[in-house]
Amino acid sequence: MLAVRARAISRPHRRRTPTIERWVVQRFLFGHPLRQRDAGLVVDQIINCPPATMRGFYEDFMHHDRAAALAAYDDIPTRVLVGTRDLLTPLHHARKIAAHVRGARLVVAEDAGHMLPLERHELVTHELVELVELALEGPAAAGPEADVLVEESAPAAQELTASR
Repeated sequence: MLAVRARAISRPHRRRTPTIERWVVQRFLFGHPLRQRDAGLVVDQIINCPPATMRGFYEDFMHHDRAAALAAYDDIPTRVLVGTRDLLTPLHHARKIAAHVRGARLVVAEDAGHMLPLERHELVTHELVELVELALEGPAAAGPEADVLVEESAPAAQELTASR
């Protein structure tokens, strides 16, 4: 739908009346609460995306299955972050991803959608800092991490999302 609209209607016109883009962003990419500035940022990104890129992304997305390749991350400190309102990579997909990486931890953000870096930046930052600290400590520090297969709603995730 977005790729067809991008081919049919000029970019300046879509900037003036981004009705469809805004609806798609609000309906499919974000959870609650939705900050309009975040939605506007993503609408701008979609409007500026070439139609061929959108079409290619959609075609790849419909056939994307890289479960076997995830084993390359075994025993490397890994976080799989997902929002409970994520429609593109729903919780059951995130569980599969986490299950295919030995030692991965699943972190679930209540009411968040697919745009976690915008919706739950505190949570994403916390998890990234933790991973960087583990990397700086070296391979020995990753040992206990391998004992955790899947951990939903990690305490940090609950504390950070509860403040929204």
